[in-house]
Formats: sequence, structure tokens, C-alpha cells
Amino acid sequence: MITIKFENRVPELTAKVQNAVSQFVRAGSLHLVNTMKVSMADRKSGRTYPRGKIARHQASAPGESPAVDSGNYINSIVIDKVFETNALEALIGTVLPYAKWLEDGTNAPSPKDGNMGPLMGGIRPRPLWAKTVEQELPTLDKLLEHYINRV
Repeated sequence: MITIKFENRVPELTAKVQNAVSQFVRAGSLHLVNTMKVSMADRKSGRTYPRGKIARHQASAPGESPAVDSGNYINSIVIDKVFETNALEALIGTVLPYAKWLEDGTNAPSPKDGNMGPLMGGIRPRPLWAKTVEQELPTLDKLLEHYINRV
């Protein structure tokens, strides 16, 4: 006689997969934020203009990620929810309204002074967010696979 006993391990496996995905969400969002910040700090090829009496600023060219100037933008990029226990989502963002103007470009006057950017012609896009996610999808795929394979 053979006795076969089946154990329901679905709850245990579900918890392990949820934990693995949570670890991926944490690692993946940190990776994206770090990649964005490195991209912003890289050399740019846009126009150079004075910043104060001595300093000069190298701006980004259209199509490049925004250049670091004051540090406000790069330091405003934050992750929310990712450090909650078993977080299955992360919100990466900034509270700075001009981040969207840089990302998408604009022909609309600035609410601050009515100007439309360099030479009053608006600002052509300086993509950071969508470009980073698109470029990093293969890395994120591998990272998710790594965490799932550990289960």
C-alpha cells in the first residue's frame, strides 16, 4: 500500500513570491532613481551661460536629461511607499512643477514671469523619466527574474 499525502503549500509560496516581488520593487525603484540622478549629473552639450559673477552653467541640449544646476531638481526625486512592509508598488516622483516642463517641453508661458524659456520660444523636451524607464526595462526584467528565482 502506498500513501500519498498532499500538503497545501500555496499560502507559503504566495508569501514567498510576495516577499520576492516586494524586494524587487524596493531594488528596482532605487535603481531607477540612482540611474536618473547619474543621468542628470552626466556631462551635457547644451548652451553655457553665466551663473553668478564667476561660475558658468552647462545646460542640457534638447533630448538630453536635464542638467544639474541648483541641485533642487535632483534632490527632489524621491521614492514613496517602497519601504513599507511587503510593498508591491513604489511611487517615484518630484514635487517640482518644472520637472514636467523639462520632461515634455513647453510652448506655454511660464506662470512665474510669462516668459517661454530660452529666446521666448519655449523649451524643447529634456526627457528623464520616460527615457530612464524605457532604457532600464531590460535591467528591471533581469532584477525581477533574480528575485523570483530565489523563491
